[in-house]
Amino acid sequence: MELHIGITGVDEVEVTQANTAETVGSGTLAMLASMEKAAYASVQPYLDEGCGTVGILLNAEHLAASPIGMHVRTESELTEIDGRVLTFSVRSYAGG
Repeated sequence: MELHIGITGVDEVEVTQANTAETVGSGTLAMLASMEKAAYASVQPYLDEGCGTVGILLNAEHLAASPIGMHVRTESELTEIDGRVLTFSVRSYAGG
Protein backbone atom coordinates (compact mmCIF):
# COMPACT_ATOMS: atom_id res chain seq x y z
CA MET A 1 0.00 0.00 0.00
CA GLU A 2 1.17 3.49 -0.77
CA LEU A 3 0.39 6.75 1.02
CA HIS A 4 -2.04 8.93 -0.89
CA ILE A 5 -3.99 12.14 -0.44
CA GLY A 6 -7.42 11.60 1.11
CA ILE A 7 -6.53 8.93 3.68
CA THR A 8 -8.73 9.47 6.75
CA GLY A 9 -8.46 8.58 10.41
CA VAL A 10 -10.67 8.79 13.49
CA ASP A 11 -10.17 8.97 17.24
CA GLU A 12 -13.16 8.78 19.56
CA VAL A 13 -13.18 9.30 23.30
CA GLU A 14 -15.61 9.90 26.11
CA VAL A 15 -14.60 12.64 28.53
CA THR A 16 -13.89 11.13 31.94
CA GLN A 17 -12.15 12.46 35.03
CA ALA A 18 -8.95 10.83 33.71
CA ASN A 19 -8.82 13.08 30.62
CA THR A 20 -10.22 16.37 31.90
CA ALA A 21 -8.24 19.61 31.75
CA GLU A 22 -7.88 19.45 35.53
CA THR A 23 -6.23 16.02 35.41
CA VAL A 24 -4.21 16.40 32.20
CA GLY A 25 -3.18 19.97 32.91
CA SER A 26 -4.95 21.45 29.89
CA GLY A 27 -8.02 20.60 27.85
CA THR A 28 -6.16 21.80 24.79
CA LEU A 29 -3.46 19.16 25.39
CA ALA A 30 -6.13 16.44 25.47
CA MET A 31 -7.64 17.78 22.24
CA LEU A 32 -4.25 17.91 20.50
CA ALA A 33 -3.43 14.36 21.63
CA SER A 34 -6.67 13.15 20.05
CA MET A 35 -5.78 15.00 16.85
CA GLU A 36 -2.34 13.36 16.77
CA LYS A 37 -3.91 9.93 17.36
CA ALA A 38 -6.39 10.37 14.49
CA ALA A 39 -3.66 11.48 12.08
CA TYR A 40 -1.34 8.63 13.09
CA ALA A 41 -4.16 6.07 12.87
CA SER A 42 -4.85 7.14 9.29
CA VAL A 43 -1.34 6.51 7.98
CA GLN A 44 -0.05 3.79 10.32
CA PRO A 45 -1.03 0.93 7.95
CA TYR A 46 1.11 2.57 5.24
CA LEU A 47 4.26 3.00 7.36
CA ASP A 48 7.14 0.56 7.70
CA GLU A 49 7.06 -1.58 10.83
CA GLY A 50 8.36 0.34 13.83
CA CYS A 51 7.79 3.75 12.20
CA GLY A 52 5.43 6.45 13.44
CA THR A 53 4.55 10.09 13.05
CA VAL A 54 5.56 13.21 14.96
CA GLY A 55 3.59 16.47 14.88
CA ILE A 56 5.95 19.33 14.05
CA LEU A 57 3.49 22.17 13.45
CA LEU A 58 0.01 22.57 14.87
CA ASN A 59 -2.45 25.37 14.20
CA ALA A 60 -5.59 24.80 16.27
CA GLU A 61 -8.44 26.63 17.90
CA HIS A 62 -9.98 25.20 21.07
CA LEU A 63 -13.40 26.81 21.11
CA ALA A 64 -15.18 25.15 24.04
CA ALA A 65 -14.71 22.77 26.93
CA SER A 66 -16.25 19.30 26.84
CA PRO A 67 -17.81 18.21 30.14
CA ILE A 68 -17.47 14.76 31.70
CA GLY A 69 -19.67 12.26 29.89
CA MET A 70 -19.51 14.03 26.53
CA HIS A 71 -18.38 12.07 23.47
CA VAL A 72 -15.63 13.67 21.34
CA ARG A 73 -14.90 12.52 17.78
CA THR A 74 -11.77 13.63 15.96
CA GLU A 75 -11.43 13.15 12.20
CA SER A 76 -8.27 13.60 10.15
CA GLU A 77 -7.59 13.71 6.42
CA LEU A 78 -4.20 13.57 4.74
CA THR A 79 -4.14 16.64 2.48
CA GLU A 80 -0.53 16.89 1.30
CA ILE A 81 2.56 14.71 0.94
CA ASP A 82 5.95 16.37 0.51
CA GLY A 83 8.59 13.69 0.88
CA ARG A 84 8.44 12.62 4.52
CA VAL A 85 6.33 15.64 5.55
CA LEU A 86 2.63 14.85 5.76
CA THR A 87 -0.02 17.55 6.15
CA PHE A 88 -3.40 16.78 7.70
CA SER A 89 -6.67 18.62 8.12
CA VAL A 90 -8.08 17.64 11.50
CA ARG A 91 -11.32 18.53 13.31
CA SER A 92 -12.76 17.55 16.67
CA TYR A 93 -16.47 17.52 17.39
CA ALA A 94 -18.10 17.19 20.80
CA GLY A 95 -21.65 16.13 21.46
CA GLY A 96 -23.95 13.60 23.08
